[in-house]
Amino acid sequence: MTTKESLEKFIKLYPSLEKASRVTVAFSGGADSLALLYTLHYAFPSLEIIPVYVNHGLRPDEELEAEIEQNRKNCASIGLELVVETIEKGKIESFGRENGITLEAAARIFRYERLERIPSDYLLTAHTKSDHIELIVMRMLTGSSLKALIGIRPRRGRILRPLIYSTRSDTIAFCNENKLEYVNDSSNDTDFCFRNRVRHNLSSLFDEETISSLLRISENLRLSEERDSVVKIEKGKLSLSLDRSEYLKAGPFGRNNALEEIYSYFEDDRMSESKKRLLEDVILNGGKANFKHFICISRRERVCFYRRIANFSCHLDEKLPYGLKFEKCNDKKALSFDINEDMFLRLSEEGDTIKLVEGEKKVASLLSEYKLPYAVVVDSKDGIVALFSSFLGGRDRLRASYVGLDGGNRPFWRII
Repeated sequence: MTTKESLEKFIKLYPSLEKASRVTVAFSGGADSLALLYTLHYAFPSLEIIPVYVNHGLRPDEELEAEIEQNRKNCASIGLELVVETIEKGKIESFGRENGITLEAAARIFRYERLERIPSDYLLTAHTKSDHIELIVMRMLTGSSLKALIGIRPRRGRILRPLIYSTRSDTIAFCNENKLEYVNDSSNDTDFCFRNRVRHNLSSLFDEETISSLLRISENLRLSEERDSVVKIEKGKLSLSLDRSEYLKAGPFGRNNALEEIYSYFEDDRMSESKKRLLEDVILNGGKANFKHFICISRRERVCFYRRIANFSCHLDEKLPYGLKFEKCNDKKALSFDINEDMFLRLSEEGDTIKLVEGEKKVASLLSEYKLPYAVVVDSKDGIVALFSSFLGGRDRLRASYVGLDGGNRPFWRII
């Protein structure tokens, strides 16, 4: 399929591109991105197009300088100015080592971060059907999830891929027919990454029947995902939660989407298969699991995910962190006590106790009973006055010496 035909097919499925006034194009200068840039320019002459080249600093300076110069010429020939985003040398390698990810994955993170900086209606990338097939094969070989086997989606949020129906051969043919000189990234000629090894050693062996089968698998999985039920995730001040029975009714895509939504809400890295299994085990079988930035706890029919927070201490009239509020209210079920300058708010700690009507209790024991990781307490020189955990789904408790006293004008307090 020619690049023009691919763009036309894309627009029929995703017509919002026609309404855009300004778009960013991820422009490496290779045959794919050059074909996209020119096809887009001639299809929408009034559209403001911002070609952006990201210099990852991973190849020799001479090669990069020559590449940027050629890209400037190609852009200028249709009246466009190339924007160059340069990443400091060594930064991508360092990030990859620190986070235990491949150089390719680290470069991708930095590239999209730079591309997303440019204000526009959409970000367009030049992924083709060839890239799509390679990714499906890669994910099959690494035992990825069903969702991952869908491959490259034509649209993901504001990221559009108008050439996803053309092949790499189609983009090269476009450049040759229009006498366009595209650049060649020398790293693409090596087997330094898994994608290149698949491209050089496997993809060339696929006949049309094999390619059709891979595309059919991708499309069938995509349709299954669309039909699958959505697991509703409720958001609290410091937590997320879901209904276990609703999760059990969902199919593999609904479950996977829920797990990814939960994990990405708290964590910055990609959810590994081992972390996914740990998270799902608590949902299916109960118990508790600890992650870097959140804690997962099964609470009867609901499973809750609590953000890990640092300890804090502040006066009652000071602003609480994490968006929490200590406030006076008219709810007669709230805790009622007079406050004084000696009192302060803090996060519960190991070893805390509170003297309740039924006797002195360890706060940790109460939290275990409520299936909560922490609570906020009102402390004083005489010990804990109140424990607040209802804002997390637990129960608020008051020191015994305050219980049963004449309410009078004593205010009611809560944390929300």
